[in-house]
Amino acid sequence: MFGLDLLKKGTIWRVGNGRKIKIWRHTWIPKPLTLKPARSIRPCRLKWVHQLIDEESHSWKEDVLQRFFYQFDVEEILKIPIHKRGSEDLIAWHYEKSGVFSVRSAYRLGVSVTEVDGGSISSSSNPDGARPMWKDFCLEVDTRGFGH
Repeated sequence: MFGLDLLKKGTIWRVGNGRKIKIWRHTWIPKPLTLKPARSIRPCRLKWVHQLIDEESHSWKEDVLQRFFYQFDVEEILKIPIHKRGSEDLIAWHYEKSGVFSVRSAYRLGVSVTEVDGGSISSSSNPDGARPMWKDFCLEVDTRGFGH
């Protein structure tokens, strides 16, 4: 997996007011394998994440979550904090705590996705697939002033 596909796999919506995030299409639930909810457990006409949020209490509508989502998704959604300020939703890179994309974390994601899919993208001669040239690349990028 390379390029745009990898970028799409690593981005996640961070919930603010929930008005830009489509429940079933966008990646917004921080969980290990997929960042989207599993399909609905019953027919659901809800489309936007803000429909899952009680605007008065600034909390998730647990009854709605229980009605339409599998329990494993409900548990993960309830961990997502709702900000009282009603800030805007924003797109972030899921695989860095800061939310800022890095080539290094994209590389790690690409390797892990490839391992899960059963293929291999590594051209390293190391049996474990490690690429010692990574550190040299980072140093070269830093010395040219591009940051990390």
